[in-house]
Formats: sequence, structure tokens, C-alpha cells
Amino acid sequence: MGETLEAGSGVADALGTLLEVDMADLWEADEPFFELIRDKKVLTAMVAELAGQDAAAANAGQTGKVLKGIIRDCLAGENGRARVDNWVPKWLLFPTGSYRLPAELPNENDPPEGEQPEEETPQEESDADPMCEAAE
Repeated sequence: MGETLEAGSGVADALGTLLEVDMADLWEADEPFFELIRDKKVLTAMVAELAGQDAAAANAGQTGKVLKGIIRDCLAGENGRARVDNWVPKWLLFPTGSYRLPAELPNENDPPEGEQPEEETPQEESDADPMCEAAE
């Protein structure tokens, strides 16, 4: 059944909420999780969630490696950071959340990152019927 539900869909969110699924009981951050996250805005938002806004603001310009280290420290309670238990990213909550503002979310009609949108070429208006011209 899980493979048939679209992630982030209303149905998945409704079922997760109705069934009172607590992902903190089922998930914990592991190395592949950290390897897959590369967006510094997302990492900074996670630091704010775990270590507080002051820590996020102070480290906003740091590398992803540093931000991930802060997150790891918070989850383990190491390097002077308070331990945060049962944390899950907003993506795994019901209803699901996001670390981006709605204006930052990609639109399915947007070109892939790094590509420029194709420019529309204006078509000349003609009173002639193209089917009749083709027959001539």
C-alpha cells in the first residue's frame, strides 16, 4: 500500500494523521540521510529547528559539512550541544512540512535548474487558410 501513495499527497497525510503514525518511533537520521541533503537553506533551517535561531544565524554562511556537523551534534548531544531526542525532518511528519517558503518551491512548468526557458517565437498572423495554401 505504501508504494501506491504519492508522498506529500492529501491521502498520505490523511492516513498518517488518522493512523497516528509517529515517525520518531520508526526513523532516525543515518549517514545516507546526511549524504543526500545538499541544500544549505534546508540545512540552516534544520539547524534552527535543532539548535535554535541564534545558532542558525551565526552559522548561515558555513559549509554544508559544518551545518551537518551541528545537526549531528544536536542529535547526539555532543560538543556542548543539548541532545534532541525523537527529531524527524518536516518531510516525515503528518501532515508533511517543508523547509522552504512556497515561493521557493519548484514549479513543474519551470525549466530544469541552470537552463533558460525557451523563448516563444511570434507567429505571423495570416488571413489565409493554411489548408488551402497547402493544396495550391
